[in-house]
Amino acid sequence: MMAVEDHPVAQAVILALLYLVGVEAVMFANELAMGPSDVPWAWMGVLWGALFAPTPIVAVVAAVLFAPPWRALRMLYGGSLVATFVVIELLWLSDSHLGPAVIAEAALSIAVLFIFRHYAD
Repeated sequence: MMAVEDHPVAQAVILALLYLVGVEAVMFANELAMGPSDVPWAWMGVLWGALFAPTPIVAVVAAVLFAPPWRALRMLYGGSLVATFVVIELLWLSDSHLGPAVIAEAALSIAVLFIFRHYAD
């Protein structure tokens, strides 16, 4: 039987799928709660998903580099996804421009890297 904790590629695929579904869910919820915007929610999800794609990639690379235990890794992956969705939502609600969004994405990626490093010890 294949265990996910033994296959980093499977972990990366699952994380990517959860990320894509999560970003689209956040944008769909925004559409339902606040009404239609100039751009359809699916395209907003694609745009925000592309902008914040480095964060889950950093999480996968940090998992490979620092090799935290499986129990911690599940929490780190989940925490990085939740943090990413929260930052996307806050930036979307504040109608942020590209500059602050890029800075927030970079800060989030660096924070994810340091948190993974902390749990590797």
